[in-house]
Amino acid sequence: MQVNRWLVSLALGSVFLYSFKTIYNYFGHGVTSEALDSIWCWPLILIIFLLVIRTGKPAIIKMHRIRNCSSCYLLAVISIVIGRALTGIFEIAGTSSEYVRIYYWAAIVFIFLGSFHFIAAMRAQSLKQSNT
Repeated sequence: MQVNRWLVSLALGSVFLYSFKTIYNYFGHGVTSEALDSIWCWPLILIIFLLVIRTGKPAIIKMHRIRNCSSCYLLAVISIVIGRALTGIFEIAGTSSEYVRIYYWAAIVFIFLGSFHFIAAMRAQSLKQSNT
């Protein structure tokens, strides 16, 4: 897994989301949205998670299950970002939708799947170290 490419793309995504939030709030005629104000923080949370794994357990980065874990967490962040963006757009427009909750439920499912893969990768790594 090329963690550096993931970190750079997540940082660029966070910068894009911050500029999107700023521009959209500017054209909102004075109406702002809390959902859009925090939208750019979610990729940064994943960056922190990947950096903690990279510095804490560098050998685990090369395992296949950690790639699945990171992919699931990335899908969770994408789901949250889409849900927050739609919520913010609807708040500024003065309406709401019940269907936005689907993105949050999808994010929860992806977080559980990513946690399962992360625990499995940690277990496999500890078994690998105990056998050597």
